[in-house]
Amino acid sequence: MGTKHTAERDLQEMNMDQLQLTNNNLTQERDHFQARNTNLTTEKNYLMAKNTILTAEKEMLQKASGWRCSDSSCYYISTNLKTWSDSRQHCMDLGGHLVIIDSEEEQKFVSGFKKRVWIGAMKTEGTWTWVDGKVLGNAGYWAKGEPNDSGGKENCVEIKFRGDPLNTWNDGTCSLTNIYFCEKAM
Repeated sequence: MGTKHTAERDLQEMNMDQLQLTNNNLTQERDHFQARNTNLTTEKNYLMAKNTILTAEKEMLQKASGWRCSDSSCYYISTNLKTWSDSRQHCMDLGGHLVIIDSEEEQKFVSGFKKRVWIGAMKTEGTWTWVDGKVLGNAGYWAKGEPNDSGGKENCVEIKFRGDPLNTWNDGTCSLTNIYFCEKAM
């Protein structure tokens, strides 16, 4: 019987040794993950602080340059009046283009200023196009009865707020002066 007890005791000791080894490995792994978590937390805090600083710097630069940025685009809102062509040229000089309205949110934003504003659409050879060459087709936020080409001279698009922010486009005479919206990608 002594050998049976000895064999059981040896087996129990081997199991205890194995459990101790597993415990040691798990403790080391836990310590490793705790250290990694501490490092990641430190890195996260550093990046959050850096993001705060960069956001403040970006806002200062935007204010200094006149550009205001949203999620996907930056906008420059003029304070002076220009013809459509001069507005387009000034936007290009600033590294952008007259605003191309491609969402309801952007339409509401631009029409929210409740002023006459040039946007980047014009009629060329009877077709309404954006300054990037894309055709408007039936798309748009035209006011009721627009475009009407009054006098055969209305070839540029302006926002002319009339109460409904989704129906504000007016075909206007390009030589008139308005404020204007420039846009560029972030």
